[in-house]
Amino acid sequence: MLPTSILVVALATLGLAQVTPPAGYRKVYMTSNVNAKFVVQGKTSAKGATLVVQTLSSKPEQQWWLQNGKTKIQLVDTTLCMDAGAKSAWKDMAPISLQECADTADGQKWEVKADGRIAVDLSPAPRKWPVAFIFARHVQVPREA
Repeated sequence: MLPTSILVVALATLGLAQVTPPAGYRKVYMTSNVNAKFVVQGKTSAKGATLVVQTLSSKPEQQWWLQNGKTKIQLVDTTLCMDAGAKSAWKDMAPISLQECADTADGQKWEVKADGRIAVDLSPAPRKWPVAFIFARHVQVPREA
């Protein structure tokens, strides 16, 4: 019993515990608008990991939960969200990382546009800064058989 409890605590600490998707969210890949074989994922699945572009391999670490419009973007089966960091760094295309999901974190407030582009919601108007996702789009993850 004790080893199982320690494992659960360790997984929860790493953000890897089994997590229920937020209500109204769907599972997607964040693909390149130029070539859908490339996706965005964390360099690792740990808090603080920078997002990188990799070849699509359909692994869970490449899958995200999001919804249309204003949303947070959460790594599937974790408590980690895409975070654009401090607002002062947005104009300089600062790296995006995985951080514990927090409804109050401005860097975790995203807007999914009708054409699939994703921008930091609180970036200055009239131009919403698309950060690193100017050519990104989201693609529904196929349902498992």
